[in-house]
Amino acid sequence: MKSILGQLLNERYLVIRQLIQKPSHNTYLAEDQHKIEHGQCLIKQYRLSNIRRANNLQASRKFKIFLFREIQKIRKFNNYPQIPAVLDYFLWGEEFYFIREFIKGETLEEEIGYRQLEEADVLHLIQETLTILDTLHQVGKKHLNLKPSNMIFAAGSQKLFIADFDRLENLLQEKIVKSNVIAATSVQHDYYLAPEQKAGKPEVSSDFYALGTIAIRALTGKYPHEVRLSDLDNYARASIVDIETSQTININSQLAKVLQNLINYNPQSRYQSAQAILQSLAKSKNFVLLPSPYTDAPNNSAEVELTKPLTKQKKKRQKSLLLPIIFGILALLFLIISGLMFTIGSKTDPYQNFTEYRNENYQITLKYPQAWTVRELEDPITGGIAVFTSPLENELDLFQEKIYISIDNISTTPEEYGQAIINKVNNNSNITDIAYKKETVELANQSAQSITYQRSKDNVNLKQKEIFIIRNNRVYLITCVAEKKNYQGFLDTVNQVVATLTIEN
Repeated sequence: MKSILGQLLNERYLVIRQLIQKPSHNTYLAEDQHKIEHGQCLIKQYRLSNIRRANNLQASRKFKIFLFREIQKIRKFNNYPQIPAVLDYFLWGEEFYFIREFIKGETLEEEIGYRQLEEADVLHLIQETLTILDTLHQVGKKHLNLKPSNMIFAAGSQKLFIADFDRLENLLQEKIVKSNVIAATSVQHDYYLAPEQKAGKPEVSSDFYALGTIAIRALTGKYPHEVRLSDLDNYARASIVDIETSQTININSQLAKVLQNLINYNPQSRYQSAQAILQSLAKSKNFVLLPSPYTDAPNNSAEVELTKPLTKQKKKRQKSLLLPIIFGILALLFLIISGLMFTIGSKTDPYQNFTEYRNENYQITLKYPQAWTVRELEDPITGGIAVFTSPLENELDLFQEKIYISIDNISTTPEEYGQAIINKVNNNSNITDIAYKKETVELANQSAQSITYQRSKDNVNLKQKEIFIIRNNRVYLITCVAEKKNYQGFLDTVNQVVATLTIEN
């Protein structure tokens, strides 16, 4: 596979350094020339020349569509905290390029290469990893590629990021082979893979097996098959013993029990959720969330000095002092009233905190909240052109409200297209408790159809609204999704955004 160092890929990504070279792929550092500050990104160049491609064009097209759809599934997690975003992907000749956000920092693999972590560090690592995994598992996604080289501590903040879930090699082997599009390639033995995952039947707890293996290696520098856990019944401390040297490391007994469970060969015997592991770890004396620093209550027992009756002179002086105080209060009231009037006047413009988005290719404009982020998609498969994402409200906000804009060429009536949306939802086996509300609204000065439905998935209740019009054999679709409990408040913003959409052609 030829080096692409110094090349400008896709007329956008300038490759500045090679980071990793492997038989299956190379990894490079690049600069995005379309960003003002030339933000850095990571490029993975996959070798497809070793893969037997189908001989007919139809099978080849199916391969590309499948590959792009799988990457789109991964891109759904772009706005999740502590997961590097997938920025771009494309085929170029016989090679596939996968571009993701670059996280500057040190990987766990690099750190444990020169030191073994302390017990407190490992507990913190487990906690942060479980928080990220819980986010994925709640929406039905498994990582299945958890290992120290994919765990990055960001420079400065030291916040943990987990990269490269659903690695491309696994996608090619597990999915495409089944469709008989390409032949399988060999995958090296991986100590972090759970037994059921090696057998091609991964489960949620497969990620926990990998985490247990990582924790043991971080503590000891060894893999689980090289050590044994002992003294688990000890109330306070247990041991990890090196089978070859008999060297012993003492750790918290509760932590040892958790690790023993995580590396259990039977997936059903492991913890079945991240929250269950966190609750078990909470029993550990080292796993304590400290309260706020203690602050003394204000002292209310101070002595009060009794005042003597005022003399006439004092009363006169006090009266003279009252006049400037009264004038000061009146001036302050005037300023407050003026400020309120200004604030009320400024609120007459409902879009003062909005900014404009314009897509020259499709000749559309709209306004969206300044605090939101926008990411252009240009997806040839789904027709998606942009997604607008609300900011995280707090650390517990696991679902950020989103508004998607999609445009596609079709030759059908609005009624037929609306029915197609309903059929698509009905045919999705992962969606339950669907409640429809079909109504006619206005979009871009044209009568549009709107379909609202609720869906319950992995204990997350979502409410989704799809608004569309058809103009000149082209469908313009706005998809809005939020947690059910936040939907009504979110709907006000949706209505404001929808009201600003203009289509110039």
